[in-house]
Amino acid sequence: MLLRPAKEDEREALGALKLRATLAWGDHTREVLLALRGADELAAELLASSFVAEISGRIVGFANHVTKVDLETEMEEPLIEPGEWRMGIGTQLLKEAERRAIVAGARRLRVAANPPGLRLSTKRADSM
Repeated sequence: MLLRPAKEDEREALGALKLRATLAWGDHTREVLLALRGADELAAELLASSFVAEISGRIVGFANHVTKVDLETEMEEPLIEPGEWRMGIGTQLLKEAERRAIVAGARRLRVAANPPGLRLSTKRADSM
C-alpha cells in the first residue's frame, strides 16, 4: 500500500469515495446526504492536508491531517472504500497521521468523524 499526498485532479474521485463510504455506514440515505453541502466532495481548502491510500494504482482510502491550536493535530474523515473495510487501511491512515503529527511537532493527535467499524483512539505524543 502506498500512502501519498492527494492530487488536485483527484478531488472528484475522493468526493465520490466520501459519498460511497458515508452511504455504506447506513446512517443516511443518498437523498439526505446529497442535500447536505459537501457530502460528495473534498473541499478545495482540505486538498493540501489530504493524503490517500493507494493499492495497485487504485485509491482505497483517504484522510485529512489538519494542524490545530496548542500543538494539537487532527485526522479528519478517515474514509475507506467500503469493499476494502477491515483490511488495515484505516490503521495505515492513522499511522500516517501520527507520522505527520510528529513532524509538525504536535503533542496530541485527535481523530474526528470516526466512522463505524474504525476503532481508533486519541494518541498523545509520548505514545506515538
